[in-house]
Amino acid sequence: MSSRSAYFRTTRWLRCCAVLVTISTLVSPAIARAAPPDVKRPRDAGVLPGIRLGAALGLGAPEGLAFAVIVRSLHFGVGGRATYLPLVAIPGLGVELARFSASGDVRVYPFGGAFFFGAVAGYGRSLAVVPRSVAVAEMPTRVRASVFAASAFAGPELGLQFRIPLTPSARGPELTIGTDLGLAIPIWTSEPRATLTAQGLTVPVAQDDATASTLRSLARTPLPWLGLLSVGVLL
Repeated sequence: MSSRSAYFRTTRWLRCCAVLVTISTLVSPAIARAAPPDVKRPRDAGVLPGIRLGAALGLGAPEGLAFAVIVRSLHFGVGGRATYLPLVAIPGLGVELARFSASGDVRVYPFGGAFFFGAVAGYGRSLAVVPRSVAVAEMPTRVRASVFAASAFAGPELGLQFRIPLTPSARGPELTIGTDLGLAIPIWTSEPRATLTAQGLTVPVAQDDATASTLRSLARTPLPWLGLLSVGVLL
């Protein structure tokens, strides 16, 4: 990646951070006004004193579908997340990509509200599939060349997590709605492995230079991600 490309990517990421902080400043008062006036969150609310436990489903890019487990107090939170992107065709490249990742994060809510920042670390697996036609016994046969790579990553994240009471009781469950963004920085990557599938038979093959090189580059490049929307419940 050139220095100019890295500069513009970093600039776009910082702009997104600024947008999230601005949204938090503008929207948080409105969320607070929308809650019933007699509902306050005492420090000992939750399943455990001062602790809220919950789960959420979300959708993001480029990670796809996400399931998260949330543990949160007023100013701190920890959690785990699994994401899955099924095979998706990349227009113009003739390649299908799929990805799975599992990660954990630590969050700080400096104002005790929706805005947070933190750090995330995890493991991801990527798959690239290229349909091809080869000659077998002088007859064209459709085959699928697949290249697999794995990586471990860590990086920063920030976002918004709104909490809306579902009952008049201060100790009742809460609806959580959030969005976040971050940067997954590879700290380890595996060497791509290639297989060839034809007529239901899969065998290892020598790496396809173009596909393996592309997947290797993707696995070793810092990957910005955006959690478009997550919705869940805190108890």
